[in-house]
Amino acid sequence: MPVEVAPGLAARVGIVIPNWNGAHLLPACLDSLRRQSFRDFAVIVVDNGSTDGSLELLRSGYPEVHVVALPRNIGFAGGVNAGIRLCAGEYVALLNNDTEAAPDWLEAAVTELDRLPEISYAASKLLDFHDRRVLDSIADGFALYGVPFKIGDREIDAGHYAAPFEILSACAAASFYRRALFEDIGLFDEDFFAYVEDIDIALRAVLAGHRGISIPAARVYHLGTASTGGAPSGFTIRLSARNVWWVMLKATPGPLLPAVLPLAFLSQLGLLAHTLLTGRRPWLRRHLGAYCRGVWDAFAALPQVLRKRRQMPRRIGAGAFLARLRLAEAQRRASRRRALAQRAAAPQVVERAA
Repeated sequence: MPVEVAPGLAARVGIVIPNWNGAHLLPACLDSLRRQSFRDFAVIVVDNGSTDGSLELLRSGYPEVHVVALPRNIGFAGGVNAGIRLCAGEYVALLNNDTEAAPDWLEAAVTELDRLPEISYAASKLLDFHDRRVLDSIADGFALYGVPFKIGDREIDAGHYAAPFEILSACAAASFYRRALFEDIGLFDEDFFAYVEDIDIALRAVLAGHRGISIPAARVYHLGTASTGGAPSGFTIRLSARNVWWVMLKATPGPLLPAVLPLAFLSQLGLLAHTLLTGRRPWLRRHLGAYCRGVWDAFAALPQVLRKRRQMPRRIGAGAFLARLRLAEAQRRASRRRALAQRAAAPQVVERAA
């Protein structure tokens, strides 16, 4: 793989930005990093075979950026891994190209991580790019029956997320990791290609005894699906359907499997039945074939998945693992209650935000 690098990758924070045909997105993202109050960082843009002039833009307009130019698209997981391997400092930050970081984003995150050496990974506060009162995500979670979820989604940011708090998973659109974590559990699973790979690495971290927090003071404004093309496609649905099964099969502790697997099958069947009977989720109705192909792909790769499962370090038991998932579920329920209360109290504000 051709690699173009410049000196400075031993900075305390290495910021890895995966890019695929994102020339229209990169300036806002990279300009926001130029404004950071914390300066001990290096920026690595991993370009996944773009054909839209992204490399020319980076070379001419952002000479301070270290560019990894891949000849083809190897996905989000493969792309960020290529960048992480170049980071020699204490922290690695992942940042989507469809974001704008607040000027104190790095300062807020590094301050908290320096204060809490027992924490291995962290989530930023993701806010809607266009309406910056609205939360996109404060953390992520995962239900063992196969449903990843955001915490804070569509809440109005009224200051109720202030102090850092423990989380299950961080959205990789704007997340932080100690480099030592990757040395312990490995990098992102490149077989995932894209989608749910951040949940996968978080669950692997939890099973290995690591902890994560959300840092609400570390603010990033997020366009959402802009970097991957917008509404769900057959491609995204197939990969998501496959990857949630891989997460379950890799991470679920053995004592929980007899309950989790039937529950997951029933949950997925219920989702399909509800979609077909009610007409909701039209994107799934249009791509049922892709969904079924994803499930098929998940189980066709079962030998490889089980091999990875055996290789994962496991330092906590099933009870402690389940407690971490329940914490995330409780956070989601509290978030949904707040969002409903906000909608009832000021429907015109929430309607404009949506």
